[in-house]
Parts: sequence; structure tokens; C-alpha cells
Amino acid sequence: MDFTAPARTANWSYAPTHWIDRADEEGWGYLMARTPPSPLICRSRGKLLLMAAGQHAMVICFALETSIIGMSVNNYRRILSADYPGPNFDGSKAEHLRTFHIPNDLVVANSSPSKPRTMKIVAAFVSDSWVWTINDWTSLVRLYVLSSDVHWTPDLVSKHWDTLFDRFNGGPDWVLEKHLAMSRLAEWRNDLLHLLCWFPGTPSYVICSDDKLFNELADGIYQYLYQFTLRSFLDIASSVPNSDNPLTFNEYCNTVYLRKWVLVYRRSMAQLTLDLYNDYVSKGLMDDGHTVGLPYKVPSGQLLGSNRRHQSTPVYYYDKPLCAFTVIRARPPESWGYVGERVNDIKQFQYKTTIGMSQFRVQLQNRPDYRRAEPGAVINGRPRKVSNINIYLKI
Repeated sequence: MDFTAPARTANWSYAPTHWIDRADEEGWGYLMARTPPSPLICRSRGKLLLMAAGQHAMVICFALETSIIGMSVNNYRRILSADYPGPNFDGSKAEHLRTFHIPNDLVVANSSPSKPRTMKIVAAFVSDSWVWTINDWTSLVRLYVLSSDVHWTPDLVSKHWDTLFDRFNGGPDWVLEKHLAMSRLAEWRNDLLHLLCWFPGTPSYVICSDDKLFNELADGIYQYLYQFTLRSFLDIASSVPNSDNPLTFNEYCNTVYLRKWVLVYRRSMAQLTLDLYNDYVSKGLMDDGHTVGLPYKVPSGQLLGSNRRHQSTPVYYYDKPLCAFTVIRARPPESWGYVGERVNDIKQFQYKTTIGMSQFRVQLQNRPDYRRAEPGAVINGRPRKVSNINIYLKI
């Protein structure tokens, strides 16, 4: 696409001089320029996210520690005011992969003892009062920027959809491009897990040679991913802590996400719905004397009655090369060669990042450790508002 870099007049950029110097050396100094206010457009495709405003569109290929944090311009500028080389042992790389110091007042009391507190902002969309920052402590996030002489609009994004997203080999989106994803799956048949009542180490040839199993897989993938587009999930995912501190750990989001959407991964116990539990039982998967895949007759009294809504059951972990979690107690065939053991629960990992919208290094380190705090020392959220109300009594 055609793009002409803007002229550098007075106050053309708010960025520090050494930032601009480095950007010029690498050929992207024009991205540091101030631009007229424009709507921010966001579109997702699988694990890729497009953010576009004005003449610039950026596609983000998320890494494990990539997160997007919104904050006021004031907090953003305070964080940027102190930057220094990153922790890389290679001096030249450390100089380029710089980190920013987190002001002391943004560090939550009784949280992680780790010091100093830093964060790594790799890109940002800045307005007059608010900033969306893209952060990645590991620096493994990948960014692709496409600039245009005309401002990006939803129609322009749609027109250049393939050009924007084909930069990264992310494959089709199972929700937005289901038919294309299905055709790709038909070319290479794979396996799904817990909700399909399948042993996670089931060989692909077993699934590929059975049309019924393969169709269960295809439909299961779509249904599993579709739940993450529903309002019930998006409301949780987009919730923010009741705090003026943009780096506060989102305890509510973390708790609800682990309870509703992390079913067996790194869990010690799983809550199965009535239908799902009975499905496992009817296939012999809860019987440690049964072998997966063989015919099974359900013993009397094993199925749950309609008066039960859930059943709690242990989770087992199968080590390398499988590295998978399951509630299945039945033995896999000897030819599969897997042995499982009980696991520790994900909630016991403290300041080690795991999974979820709140589980990123910067926010997790700001999570208060209630076990170390004095009673009453940790108070989450903003102070309660007190209003002066005149009450008149009519006598």
C-alpha cells in the first residue's frame, strides 16, 4: 500500500530523542509521529489481533506473556520516564530490549517481594487521555505494521484482510472462518480432549479412521472455541479491577475464569456436569479396571440420577511425551504407553504465571498475598465514597 511519511515540524512527536534516533536507524521513525485523532479498530483472527488507527494498522501475534493494558496518559508517561537496558546477558540486545520502571505507588502493598518492579512495553496506541499498551516481558511477541496514505476504516480492513493476517501463519479462525477451518482439518485429522470424553493420548489414526469420531472432533472444536465469543465470557474477559492502578491484579476475573473455563488443565479436581459425567461412566472411562476403547457394560447404580447437577472427580496428569490432564481412570491400551498420576491444583502456583486473562507477570506480581498480610491490612478496590446528605424532618 502507498504511504508517505509526515513532515517533521515542531512538536511532531512526544517521544524521547533516543527513541526517535533508534527508530530512524531501523526505518520506522514515522511511527513516532503525532497524528490526528482517529477511531481505534480492533479485529481478531485466531491468536492474532489487529489494531488500527489513523494511517497505521498493527497485527499482533501473541506470545505466552503478551498482554494489553489500558491506562491513563499520566500513568503511561510516568512509566516511560525511567527506562533502562533489559535483563538480557547480551549487552547489545539488552540495550535494545529496554524495560520500564513501575512507580512505587503502582506497586500493591503485601504483593510479591520481587524487586525492582518493571514492565516491557513494546508498542502503544496513545490518545489525549488514554493509552492502550502492548506488553511482553519475554519480548517474544511479533508485530507487523502496515501503513496507508488513507485512514484505516472497517471496510478497508476487510478489503485487505488476507494481506494483514497472512504475515503470520496462524491458520483460519474457527469462529469467523469455520468452513475454511473445516477444510484444513479434513486435510489433517487431529484430536480433542475433555469435553469429548476422549483420552488425550488417543492416536490420530484411531480418530482419522472413524468418521463418527472425526465428526465429533470437528464439531467439538467449533463449540469449544465459540464459547469464547459469547457475551458471558467477554464480559468477564474485559472486566477491570475496581482500582485507579492499571497494574492491579484482577482477582474477580481470575477466580471466575478458573472456575468456569479451566476444566482440567493443572486442576487437582474437576467439576463435571450430570450429562458429561454419565457420558464418561457409560464408556467405562471412570473404571480403573477397564481399558479405553473396549466394549463396556455399566454396572448398576453407577450413573448419576437427575437430582444431581455436578460430580467432583480427581484429575490425572500424564507426563512426557503426552503432557496432558484428564479425569479418565481407565487404562489406555498398552501400545499407547502412558501412565498417569495426580496433580497439584493451578491455584497453588502463587506468583508463577499459569493461564487466564489476569495471569501476566506485571499484574500477577501485584497480587496481594493475604497469608503474609496483617488482618485488615489489604483492602481491594477504591475507598468507599462518602456523601454528605442533608436530611430534613417534617414535624
